[in-house]
Amino acid sequence: MLAAVVAGLVLMVTSTTMLAVNAAEQAAIERQQQAQAHEQAVARILPRTPASMVNFLAERIARPTPTAVADACFVFSPAAQRQLADAHGGEDCPGAIQALAAQVVDPSGYVNHLWLPGRATQPGPAGTLTVDACVLDFGGIAGWSGPDPGPQIGHLTLTQQHGEGQLITRYTRCS
Repeated sequence: MLAAVVAGLVLMVTSTTMLAVNAAEQAAIERQQQAQAHEQAVARILPRTPASMVNFLAERIARPTPTAVADACFVFSPAAQRQLADAHGGEDCPGAIQALAAQVVDPSGYVNHLWLPGRATQPGPAGTLTVDACVLDFGGIAGWSGPDPGPQIGHLTLTQQHGEGQLITRYTRCS
């Protein structure tokens, strides 16, 4: 009788342990699926082309509301955010965006007259794109004359995310 009770207890403890392990494995699988779904959702809202990325950044630099600054930082990977901050003497990405924004003398002209020449985008290693946003043209077809209405943005390396939008994965300042 005692042996049967002990065997029953061992069986119950083993079953409980197996259920706990199975539940933990299921929770890990669900977390992984949620993380992947989140990454894919983020990829869908990132700018898709080099020109749309540059325009996206220029719009947020020209009008640096707290939301616009957060949006601008969103398109930089954590490493690229650090590179941006280091390049512009900011403590962090928002500080660097604010430093660029402080150089804008004509927000409307900066956004509306900006043109990224086709030669500014080149294929990079491992399927990346390099964007020389140090050659932004503000004259373009609109015939803008006078000083540039704002700063050149910098050298960007874009990496496509899950076959969707582009993320800035490397940043260097214009020389």
